[in-house]
Amino acid sequence: YRNSYLQFMKSFLCIVFFMPIALLFSSDRIFSQNSKRSYSDSLKIMPSFRFYSPDGTVFTSDSLGNKNSTVIIYFKTDCPYCGKEADIISNNINDFPTTDFVFITRSYTADVRGFVALHKLENNKRVRFLQDKEKLYYKFYTASYTPSIHIYDKNKKLKLFTEGILIKEELLKYIR
Repeated sequence: YRNSYLQFMKSFLCIVFFMPIALLFSSDRIFSQNSKRSYSDSLKIMPSFRFYSPDGTVFTSDSLGNKNSTVIIYFKTDCPYCGKEADIISNNINDFPTTDFVFITRSYTADVRGFVALHKLENNKRVRFLQDKEKLYYKFYTASYTPSIHIYDKNKKLKLFTEGILIKEELLKYIR
């Protein structure tokens, strides 16, 4: 009788302690998958956003206008893949005459200025570097890696979301 009682207590304790933990982890995974799906669905149209230019002025999604397609690139100044993407854009900027490039980062202004100079992207009106001072990027966009790239047409409709480097031909394919 004692052995069956001990066996019952072990089973009961396993159920009482481990079942809630298992449910917690599985419900968290289900929630995050569902929220990612609806979150990415909400990005089919460019969300309104507010970031800051290096001089501290506010830049919003309304500042872009609606004449050009827009490539939004979330980057880090010390990310080698982000540097490679910046070089691709810099070396081929004339092949994208109807495209605005918006680089967004949480990096400090001095680091951003160094990145811009290193990759020869200064003095181009269609390339903007913005700082995410309020850490809002992740509120609007789904991204796990840098560079994180969203391409929108001139009507602000999402054409592509990807993480990693896009070569010139891939950019041209989705911008046209």
